[in-house]
Amino acid sequence: MLSLSKEEKLNIIEGMMFSHSTLCPKLFNEQKQLRQEVYDKIHCVVDIVSEQSISCFPNITIKDITLNGSLCSYMYNDNSDLDLWIIIESIFPDDKCTSEYILGGITSYINMMSFKPSFYGHSLDFGILHSDAKYVHNHNSYSWLHNCWKNEPVRQEFIFTPQELYCEYCKYNKKLHDYAASLEKINNSFLTEKSIKQLQNYIFSLNEKAFQAKLYSPEHEYSLEYNLFRLLKKFGTWSFFRNYIDDSYQNFLRRNNG
Repeated sequence: MLSLSKEEKLNIIEGMMFSHSTLCPKLFNEQKQLRQEVYDKIHCVVDIVSEQSISCFPNITIKDITLNGSLCSYMYNDNSDLDLWIIIESIFPDDKCTSEYILGGITSYINMMSFKPSFYGHSLDFGILHSDAKYVHNHNSYSWLHNCWKNEPVRQEFIFTPQELYCEYCKYNKKLHDYAASLEKINNSFLTEKSIKQLQNYIFSLNEKAFQAKLYSPEHEYSLEYNLFRLLKKFGTWSFFRNYIDDSYQNFLRRNNG
């Protein structure tokens, strides 16, 4: 876990909670439209992605191509990324599981491709969604295909201070550690197979709750729940428990294969 002092964490939180008065000028002009040079660069990326992966599935119909992420909000900073979503019709309308499996494979392949670009130092991440996905046009969604906002971002004020968010983070972090400490372990160290699943499910539920808050809360990225999730990622809590689960699973395999 990151070894940061309270003061250092508060400084990070203050920067994270800074809301600009305009959209990112590197991407958007004063009329809040995508700059032509950015539009053209994304066009090149879309062509490469389509040619090298999506074209392998002739029954795929692209419905839209959207941009999301912090760079499409007023909350951008030097570490913000840009998410590019390719919205398609279901590959196999009567077999959703097969469609999702194939889409997952295409997405993984796209994100491993060597041409993956950055925009002015910001990373560009790819994803593919069904047109009926519940978060296709969530908050801060810009249609590259139609060159307009599907859901224009709203600049809001936080209803909590950096100090209050830090205090809630400390409680949230302790709750997670207390839960992990309560689980059954082997030699008071590694998690058992049952405990691994319990911790995975617990973390998944927290993640889901945070993203539900972002998707459906009127405050979306300004909500307390979502920003607590961001802090757990930023301060290394999630990576700590991910490594803990991985180490416990490796220990489980060694014990069963030994």
